[in-house]
Amino acid sequence: MTQDRVLPEPRFLSRGGVQEWVEILAEKYPGVFSQERLRVVGVDVPPAEILNARNEVVEPKGGRWELGPGTYQVKFGFEFPEELRRSEIRPQMFWRSSNHRLGCGGRSFWAGTYEKPEDDLLFGAEVVGFYDVMNPYGVVIEQGASLAQVCFARYRRQPIPIVVSDLLVPAQVTEFMGPGEIRRDKTSLPKTKEATARGNKLVLKKNVPYLVEFRGRVFLGSNEVVVPITPRWDELENYKIERLLQYSCLGDPGYKGRLGMLVIPTLDVTLNREEGVARVAKFGVIPLGEMTEYAGQWQDGEGANEPEIEFRSSFRGYF
Repeated sequence: MTQDRVLPEPRFLSRGGVQEWVEILAEKYPGVFSQERLRVVGVDVPPAEILNARNEVVEPKGGRWELGPGTYQVKFGFEFPEELRRSEIRPQMFWRSSNHRLGCGGRSFWAGTYEKPEDDLLFGAEVVGFYDVMNPYGVVIEQGASLAQVCFARYRRQPIPIVVSDLLVPAQVTEFMGPGEIRRDKTSLPKTKEATARGNKLVLKKNVPYLVEFRGRVFLGSNEVVVPITPRWDELENYKIERLLQYSCLGDPGYKGRLGMLVIPTLDVTLNREEGVARVAKFGVIPLGEMTEYAGQWQDGEGANEPEIEFRSSFRGYF
């Protein structure tokens, strides 16, 4: 039985609202933005250039970047316009879910420098993202394949109510045993193996990337999204959470299935099977023009007997 839904704060523009900004951006950056790249609440963008940790350009071979483990800068070849900065809308960027499923991802996006106010972080220069390849076998990225997602959200100067999930408990934890490939049409997943377990405990090793799928499923409505969040109180109540770097993505309206993320322990960590380690926050979608629902590669309608992940805690904060 579906639970009574907690109403989230409307924040993200629907496809119709995103379309207006994509048209503006496509006039100046037709090689980056197009109607074909529009998604449910955002628009996908491909890399324009990739630099390694020595600030050297990584040249694609045969139309593909072959990246070994390490940290990279991904340049996206566009700037957000000043008229967007002057509006009540702010861009937000997320790495697409294909990245963490392959043992890659990042957190920060910035323009020019990340030493400026958060609401100015994506303005004033070309947008760049820190990109970490944690999979020890690396990753392959086809030129033109979408790596990140640009969303547009209502800008609020005051704290807003944030609805968060109960703590998510791992259902399946796997290690990477080969590289994956992010292609224009479809992502090719790497080989994996089950993580080490000792009885009712999971043994996670320092600096080893793990793909974690959580128990339960989300059934997002046409006006709901989820994003990863780590409240400080969770880290204070359970020191193990602070030791787990978490990489995830935005969950689109209409998505049905398990939630997953990439987890990298900064120290050896042993988890009980019933121990929750992560949360997501739910936000609403502002209905502007066309609205659609997710129907992509990762939609998972199976496992309907698993309980629905509950959202019932809330606090006021900035996002």
